Amino acid sequence: MKGQISLDFLLAVAIALFVLAGLVLLGADVAEMQAKEGIRQQLRVVGTGLATIVSYSAVLNDAGTEEAIVTYDIPKILVLGEEGKQPCTIAINGNNLELGYELFDLETGSSETISASVPFADPHGMNIDLGQGSTGACGGTVTITKS
Repeated sequence: MKGQISLDFLLAVAIALFVLAGLVLLGADVAEMQAKEGIRQQLRVVGTGLATIVSYSAVLNDAGTEEAIVTYDIPKILVLGEEGKQPCTIAINGNNLELGYELFDLETGSSETISASVPFADPHGMNIDLGQGSTGACGGTVTITKS
């Protein structure tokens, strides 16, 4: 009878360890997914702010001003596990702002690009310079001028 209780106890402990290990793995996956979604959401916020500034510049063009210059400092994003705010990439693709952040996994040495796309109204007659023409980075400055 004593041997039976010990065997039952060992079996219960083994099952509890397997369940606990599964919960730990599930928790790590959820935390990773939340970190990626947090980055994606910040990219959308940066893109929406930039799209709003571009839309406002179209009003300046429609107002018939002789010379219009709008500058906007693009904010950087916060990334869990990284020190300070991080830069991201921005590109104009048609009427969309394409934003991305390269997330590196130090354990595996691999990387994954987290991206977001934000539509914007093209301000006809205005030139948008993201720092390197139609590409730029979070932390840089966008300059919108009348062409």
